[in-house]
Amino acid sequence: MFKKNHFKIKRNDYYRVLTTEVLPYETPLIFNNFGLYNFVKFDFKSPTAIELQKRLINGLKKSNTHTIPLSYKIKKNSHEFRKLKLIHPLSQIQVVKFYEKYENLILHYCEASPITIRSPNRIATSFYKKNLLEDINKYRSNQILTSKTEEISKHSPSFFSYRGFNRLYKFFESRKFFNIEEKYSEFCSVDISKCFDSIYTHSISWAVKNKEFTKENVTIKTTFPNEFDSLMQRMNHNETNGIVIGPELSRIFAEIILQKVDIQVIEKLEEKYKLVYGNQYTIKRYVDDFFIFSINKDIQNKIVICLSDVLLNFNLHLNKSKTEYLSRPFITRKSKLVYSIRNIVNEFFDSFLEYENPKTLKPKRVINTWKLTRSFIQSIQYQCNTNGISYDDISAYIISSINERIKKLTNNKNLEGNTKNFLDALEVLIDIQFFLFSISPSTNSSYKISTSLILAIRFVKDKINDRYEHISKFIYDHVYRYLKNMEDENPHIVDDYFPIEAINIILASTELSHEFMLPEDLTFKFFNITNGDHLNYLHVISALYYSGKYSALQQRKKDILCAIEKYLSDLSDFSTNTNKAYLFFDSLFHPDFKKTVKTSWLKQVLASLDKDNPAHPLTQKSIIDQFYNEISSHIWHVDWHHLDLLSYLQKKDLRQAY
Repeated sequence: MFKKNHFKIKRNDYYRVLTTEVLPYETPLIFNNFGLYNFVKFDFKSPTAIELQKRLINGLKKSNTHTIPLSYKIKKNSHEFRKLKLIHPLSQIQVVKFYEKYENLILHYCEASPITIRSPNRIATSFYKKNLLEDINKYRSNQILTSKTEEISKHSPSFFSYRGFNRLYKFFESRKFFNIEEKYSEFCSVDISKCFDSIYTHSISWAVKNKEFTKENVTIKTTFPNEFDSLMQRMNHNETNGIVIGPELSRIFAEIILQKVDIQVIEKLEEKYKLVYGNQYTIKRYVDDFFIFSINKDIQNKIVICLSDVLLNFNLHLNKSKTEYLSRPFITRKSKLVYSIRNIVNEFFDSFLEYENPKTLKPKRVINTWKLTRSFIQSIQYQCNTNGISYDDISAYIISSINERIKKLTNNKNLEGNTKNFLDALEVLIDIQFFLFSISPSTNSSYKISTSLILAIRFVKDKINDRYEHISKFIYDHVYRYLKNMEDENPHIVDDYFPIEAINIILASTELSHEFMLPEDLTFKFFNITNGDHLNYLHVISALYYSGKYSALQQRKKDILCAIEKYLSDLSDFSTNTNKAYLFFDSLFHPDFKKTVKTSWLKQVLASLDKDNPAHPLTQKSIIDQFYNEISSHIWHVDWHHLDLLSYLQKKDLRQAY
């Protein structure tokens, strides 16, 4: 028996790698990888299902086989984009096998550096989360699960437990940071320019051994660094320059390399300048951000030069435009703003919300909701203007803080005739969320706002039903106005752009009743379904899910189904084409495709996975019917039957972006 919010994990469940290590955090809110996790673990009876499962697990047999990831771009801030990648299911299975074989060596090579403040230090066997079981059971869809233990196991935030800090701001608020400031008078922050795009996969061998040894032993293929190098290449179209961005796996790959950088910097400074780590200076690194503390500026300058030189040996470079220097007190403009904003936010909440208990808020009377909203926004504007900081620096924090208050407000079960106060409070909070989100949208904020909207809708429907139409119209107007504002800014000119923030809000709007369906022409501008030969998986599944929620969109749904059927008519490249692989599996589990169509796809996929063994006996009618009956209650990335958006959002909340 263990504490209520302390959950044990099956240590030998290596397939949980599929839910923690291989995908970006930034995916549509209807998407997760639990379907693949369940499928490879399930004890099937159907010969076809057993064979598909086996061929998936045994895929990529040939050493030179590679897969082509699905690339997409999301907004990094108001002016920049991030390129992320979804890796092929076959490559994901290879990652599982790699972790099972080398978990201890991964830990060994991640424990060398005293500089890092975020690195794996042991295999996770438990994790903490408030009310997790209650939430999962409450919102869980009717999907196949092997056991309650495995249901908990697959929801663990990561395969490894980490030492240090899981978010950078926690370091700056820690006692460790203040102790450092007591000792050192100079501070410098630097980061690596385009770190993951610049990492040379072969440099993992340089980090684990050394460059000379690696070059002299290029024929050795079975060592840990060579297998890690090969794994990262094969999942990324055999590229050696740059690694996939998004998965935790890539951060671990980079961590091993950067720990070698850390050690070489320490050794070089002592050898060349007699500078001892922890005496005249200290350095802390969070992923690819370095924070240098020293007793004077001369030493600081030597450290920056040394770091730049060592990084160059790994084909990496400092981003000089983002370098920042400070003398005590160590508080940046952004830090000052965050401190001020936190006080303003707390004072604002206290003005119209009060705690009944740590988990529940109740509202006070608000005389003028617009005046309260306007006053808060003006305070934020003043702080940004005074400190020369943009909304990008603070909007995510405020949106998240509001989301936490809405959770506690909607947790109140005793309204005591204060229904107007509850509605007023919800409207003020949602007003501010949308104001900030419209100016500075981010993926994480889209999850927070989606959660806030769904909670508000369900709360009012359950507790203040006579005002359900009112809150629905209020939320509809906000969503519509946001999409209209974003309509002209939707940068389809950017290759592989996926407007995840807008699409998440559109998907969340399906929580509203059908009379509040958004205009069809507006929403489908964001889905951006083209009539060409190529369909983008992320756009297609989002549009298919959305159109399936409304009878008025049945023609759209039919058009999408026809486009998918045409696109998947040739699956000879299934084993390399990630876009087709993802679309095949979600379509295989979609109820509206004919069995004959699914069977024609399945034949090609089984053949693609093992060309030496024909699939025809496995797709005969008597056998294939058993297959469809057995998988009827399974899902893949999207649950087409019983998807509960709030449940998916709660599960995603366990995995915070680093």
